[in-house]
Amino acid sequence: MKIIIVGCSHAGLIASKETLKFHPETDVTIYERTTNIAFEAGGIPLYLSNEVDHLEQMVASMPDELEALGAHVKLNHDVLKIDQKN
Repeated sequence: MKIIIVGCSHAGLIASKETLKFHPETDVTIYERTTNIAFEAGGIPLYLSNEVDHLEQMVASMPDELEALGAHVKLNHDVLKIDQKN
């Protein structure tokens, strides 16, 4: 089976991890428009109050973590169309 995940916020992150955990044979490709995987937007107040030094600390996962699970991660990609047949 092939699964394409468009956008890797928390929902995309959990969907990819759970799919690969229970169905490791699945071909999972993740397209994310930014350079961040599952950015913790709720952590911005921590950054603004100096409780967190760098915004990079507000990332819940790194691409290499997902790739180690078997996902193909494509950062800086805008998905404009999906060809479901291919």
